[in-house]
Amino acid sequence: MGMYDTIIIEHHDITYELQTKRFYGVLNTYRIGDVINGIHTGEHCYFYPLYLKQSGEIDWHEVEWETRYHVFITIANGIYCDYQVKSWISDNLKIQSIIGAQKAFWKDAQRVLDVVIESVKRYQHATTFYLEQREQILRLLEFAEQGEQRDKLGLGIPIEKDIRQSIREGRLFDEIRSELDKEPHYQSYVNTLDELQNFRL
Repeated sequence: MGMYDTIIIEHHDITYELQTKRFYGVLNTYRIGDVINGIHTGEHCYFYPLYLKQSGEIDWHEVEWETRYHVFITIANGIYCDYQVKSWISDNLKIQSIIGAQKAFWKDAQRVLDVVIESVKRYQHATTFYLEQREQILRLLEFAEQGEQRDKLGLGIPIEKDIRQSIREGRLFDEIRSELDKEPHYQSYVNTLDELQNFRL
């Protein structure tokens, strides 16, 4: 199957991970405002067929889908600037028209700069949040450890039982392992006779 990169979008309040081999294919994940490895200058717009099941999950094999869309991803000077989710388009000329309009729209350097600024703000906020969360978790773990030690001495320090139980059972680590063990699916849809091949994500 080979490796891929992931483009993050949202649709109807659901986050989707679009897999592509268009770029370097080193398992990078890109969100709006990120620099995409493999594209440096100019405006680029690619489209991606999104097949969704009734549950809202992606139908990677394109056999159980209920609705389908075309997602247009725009990259300007290496920056992932925008995505648009549109109802399925059968007309190739209309797809090319949307691609041309997106590329023209994102020639504006100020628009690209605004995206970068918002991205920096988002990552700065996220960094602060995760550092605070890390400190809270460390304090909880320390408190839980002290609680178990005092329990052994019969001191009975008050502590939430579910904290100690989750530590004993290692549920957090099980969840992490489960995510790491997931095998993503990639459905290739490019063919050598496709007139839109250069625009597909």
